[in-house]
Amino acid sequence: MKIRLAYWDVSKYLKNIPKGAVEIRRAFEMIDVSESIRKPYSQYLLSSLDSDFSENRFGAFDELLKEIEKIEQGKSENHFFETNGFTYHIGKNSVTFEHAIYGVCPHWPLWSCPLSHYKIALQAAR
Repeated sequence: MKIRLAYWDVSKYLKNIPKGAVEIRRAFEMIDVSESIRKPYSQYLLSSLDSDFSENRFGAFDELLKEIEKIEQGKSENHFFETNGFTYHIGKNSVTFEHAIYGVCPHWPLWSCPLSHYKIALQAAR
């Protein structure tokens, strides 16, 4: 699984900010995966990186990776947290995504991915 990230310089839209001082990271696309994987992973995994973890300035990625390590080491059974975009249920084997606004609905059914895939995406985006 490969994820291409893109950075946009938004300094030119802000007054009195040096060029290149403010960049926004976006999870752009998945590479070398089948279409059956690309669509749900883009809808849930990549959009969660964009909506809930726009940057690691306050250590959100680092804190979450610490929680995942506790689960992997058997020190914790699961971790649950809510953000503006999704509600996450992280277990030993998988991460379940529930849309924070719409909940479970036809457009946003519950979706899970392996914990290892979620961890790779977090590490890549951090």
